[in-house]
Amino acid sequence: MKHFRNCTFFVLLALGACKTGDKTTGREKEGNTSATARSVPKVVPAEQLQQQAWYIDASREKMLGNYPEAIALYEKCLQADPKNWAAHYEIAGIYSKRAQQGLALPHAQAAAEADPKNSWYQQLYAHVLQQNYKFNEAVTVLQKLNKTFPDKPEFLATLAEAQLYAEKPDDALKTYEALEKLTGPTEGLLLQKLKILDRKGDKVRTEETLNALIALNPTEQRYYNMLGDYYQRNGKPEKAVDVYNRLLLVDPDNGFVHLSLSDYYRQQKDDARAFSEMVAGFEEPGVDVDTKVKILLNYYYAIDNPQLPGRENFVFESDSLCRVLVRVHPDEAKAFAVYGDFLARFNKLTESRDIYRKALDLDKSRFAIWNEVLLLNSRLNDAETQLKDARQVIELFPDQPTPYFFYGTALSQQKNYRDAVSNLQTGAAFVVDNNPLLTQFYAALGEAYNGLKEFPKSDDYFTRALALDPDNAYVLNNYSYFLSIRNEKLEQAEKMAAKATRLDPLNPSNMDTYGWVFYRLGNFDAAKEWIEKALAIDTKNGTLFEHLGDVLFRLGDTEKALDNWRKAKSYGGGSELLDKKINEKKLYE
Repeated sequence: MKHFRNCTFFVLLALGACKTGDKTTGREKEGNTSATARSVPKVVPAEQLQQQAWYIDASREKMLGNYPEAIALYEKCLQADPKNWAAHYEIAGIYSKRAQQGLALPHAQAAAEADPKNSWYQQLYAHVLQQNYKFNEAVTVLQKLNKTFPDKPEFLATLAEAQLYAEKPDDALKTYEALEKLTGPTEGLLLQKLKILDRKGDKVRTEETLNALIALNPTEQRYYNMLGDYYQRNGKPEKAVDVYNRLLLVDPDNGFVHLSLSDYYRQQKDDARAFSEMVAGFEEPGVDVDTKVKILLNYYYAIDNPQLPGRENFVFESDSLCRVLVRVHPDEAKAFAVYGDFLARFNKLTESRDIYRKALDLDKSRFAIWNEVLLLNSRLNDAETQLKDARQVIELFPDQPTPYFFYGTALSQQKNYRDAVSNLQTGAAFVVDNNPLLTQFYAALGEAYNGLKEFPKSDDYFTRALALDPDNAYVLNNYSYFLSIRNEKLEQAEKMAAKATRLDPLNPSNMDTYGWVFYRLGNFDAAKEWIEKALAIDTKNGTLFEHLGDVLFRLGDTEKALDNWRKAKSYGGGSELLDKKINEKKLYE
């Protein structure tokens, strides 16, 4: 709906409306031209002068934005003269502007009905009617206005708009056609017609209108795309290709055309040409990086859809398009960020981290990218790099909790448990409404305090973690393993290890912990069973071989125990006592 500005014309109009009829003397009628006769002033009644003063003051207050004061003064004019239509109009305009459409309506109606030929009154009345959801009545008012002023294109445009609000698209279309006869085709008018025709499903006239838009704007690529899309939707792909090729003749560097052609060839199951056109679109700098990223995100989510045709080529295609993206947009951090996302998804962790770093070289303010780097450091088990990166992220984003988590866990890996506790506690204090993250902090604090041999605090934090997430297999496993190492609360440890194994049955770490709890309980047969299950999955784990050797020694099979200890040494990761076990062929704990 349009908003109307009140103009100072109505100040003059009101002043004129307030004047009384001029009276002439007999001498004047007889042509008396004496100076005395000519200088006699016209007498204006005091009441009328007061109304004029109120009106002028009201208009000034309105211009200053003092609307309540302006309304009060206009109301004084109406009390003195209820037929002061200009005052009605001004009050209606103020109420309309302030979204008090119910109060505006009677004033707008009074002015419009009093002066049917005043276009300002009629337009405001129609506008207020629409504000009050009286769309059909607004149409009636505007139809009368157009009969009064048949050559005003702006009034036809307003009528068509009102007819659309009244859900009369056929009438609106006729009005737009009448407007087109009056002004000739314009871009805005054709677009309005196009919306109506498309909604009506009038295919013939929709096609005509799209072609008219192209004829009017022969270098505007979006109208070619609209026509091409129209042809594709309506089963005319060959015509769509013809439209795209026409656009290439007009604008040969238009990368968006190549993207449209790619869609066409993909629908025709010509994957090779579809990919070739996609690459051509990505090669064009004129196609913005956001458009390209959206296309790549479609690849990103489609890779895991086994029912999608051509899926087997998506990894190659997405990697190729990412390479073009960063080459064509070397100054865009988001280009490198999305490439890093793909590399991480393809499990190319080191390469992903390197690409993320290039994104950060361009824009260090992107916390989400830093977070991905910290995650990759963790997955790569690169504690040294993690310490350096996490420290920098903490300096850049001191209120973010996750950098403290990664820094603290890296410190724990290096057995710097005291500093680990300090950073983990700081980070946990920044966690707000995120129980999964707080669970990780509590579990990490439990591990750090266990490293400090402050076991009551360790147990307290593990208990806090499980209170937040009782089914967290990672926490259940670690807590039960630490209890088994300490040889404490073994019944509780056995229940937690069993639950962790049920929750995550294919995790060899869970199996090993469950077996080791049985070992501590003296159930060596059960211990052997579970540790062997773990080794069936993780076949080169030194810790698992050492544990199995310990179990076999307890079962009296010294030779097999020694064999497993030697395997543990060859794979690495055994305890400090492993060499002593091998050299002396005895179990040490």
